[in-house]
Amino acid sequence: MDSDMNETMNYCDQCGVKINSDSKFCSSCGHDLTNSSTKTSLDKTIKVEVTNATVEKVFKTVGKGFEAVEKGVKATDEGVKATNRRLLFYLISLGKIIERIIIISIIGAILYGVGYVGFQLLE
Repeated sequence: MDSDMNETMNYCDQCGVKINSDSKFCSSCGHDLTNSSTKTSLDKTIKVEVTNATVEKVFKTVGKGFEAVEKGVKATDEGVKATNRRLLFYLISLGKIIERIIIISIIGAILYGVGYVGFQLLE
């Protein structure tokens, strides 16, 4: 079993593809294998150590990321609310201006009508 853990594999020096030991050229990239060292020791033992501190650090980092996104969303939400308030103010102001223009137009039409009738009576 120990012999399986440290076996010699042949890989292309150029592209890293696994190759046959008797190959003269890499079948993937065409690299000349006659003058290169293609025998590489492959250690299959990989040790991964995860501790509670590591996991907690990851959770803290992710939590900080979510907090930053949440703050950004709140800031954006406040900005949208402020913009909506400004738009509402402008629309109300525009409505008042249009209302006054209509009233002035009606008054002008009435005065024109009264004046026109008055001049007709004078003739």
